[in-house]
Amino acid sequence: PNWNVVHEGSQIEFRLKTLGGKADSLIRFTVKQGLEDDMKFDSTGYFEWVPSYDLADRTNTQKSIQLIVEAKNSYNETATRSFDLRVIHVNRPPQIDILKPFYIQNRTQNIYQIDPNALKDEDNDPLAIIPVTETLPEGAKLSAAGELTWHPSMTQFNNLKNKPIYIDFHVED
Repeated sequence: PNWNVVHEGSQIEFRLKTLGGKADSLIRFTVKQGLEDDMKFDSTGYFEWVPSYDLADRTNTQKSIQLIVEAKNSYNETATRSFDLRVIHVNRPPQIDILKPFYIQNRTQNIYQIDPNALKDEDNDPLAIIPVTETLPEGAKLSAAGELTWHPSMTQFNNLKNKPIYIDFHVED
């Protein structure tokens, strides 16, 4: 069961066999339709493939690839079969590059926008920023779009002179 199901980025491999025909005959396999450039298939029926991450996506979570294979023996007897390979989408996690420091000014509303170019999702999923509220200074707000706003109190500002604050957040796709 599920021999024909593979996740994006994972390898699927198998060897085709035949039943019937002349027993002493050499069988040669060929793919008549559906072979992709990155698929490996040889005349002995050995198949190997690692589907790329762009075949399915978050809205179309599966993609079927149909192969039509012909087996031919040395007596010119042939058999043709088709089968589907079902590729399942794999959601890759977003990546965060290095962010610029956020320098605070006293007695003003400070606004910092997380650079959208520093956030990457190889699946092109929309991203949302989720603050870890335990590390967010009192009075600060971090939006899902990555805008941090904070008007620090005098005590908070003075404490920053001696010890920087690190704000944690998650990026979800």
